Amino acid sequence: MRRPVPPISAARRGLPGLRDWARSVPGLLERFELDGIPVEPVPFVAPPRPWSYGSWGWWMAPTLARALAGLHERRPFDLVHAQSILPVGHAVLLSRRRAARGVSTHGPDITHAAEASRLARRETARTLRDADLVIANSGWAERRCRELGGPGISTEVVHLGADLPAP
Repeated sequence: MRRPVPPISAARRGLPGLRDWARSVPGLLERFELDGIPVEPVPFVAPPRPWSYGSWGWWMAPTLARALAGLHERRPFDLVHAQSILPVGHAVLLSRRRAARGVSTHGPDITHAAEASRLARRETARTLRDADLVIANSGWAERRCRELGGPGISTEVVHLGADLPAP
């Protein structure tokens, strides 16, 4: 998901700020490859983050639904995995895709985003309950997901890590 709208902080700095933002996101909506996997950015437009982050899933869902339908026609799939609860996991929920839904949390979506507003907290809980699997990166994150979504959600803890380089 790509939001081709500059943040408020760039807009407040006027034309220089907007130029800096534009330079920082070259190819914002161009297809690219990541580790041999083709990536097709999906654009969406939403109000500024500080006022509306809890609703961004609603703004993302229409273009995400079209992108998933097109992708499914070209290459059928059984699973959609969102890398955060809000807003992408929520957008997947709203897209009504019949595939299994997995969602991962890395922390900010269950600490800051969920607390941003009543709407954000409600949609976080809804997304957690609707997911077929919630992948948490720690025991604490799993407990927080159960606190937000209820005890009946399906969770798995997967500790993320990386190999250390040779000394």
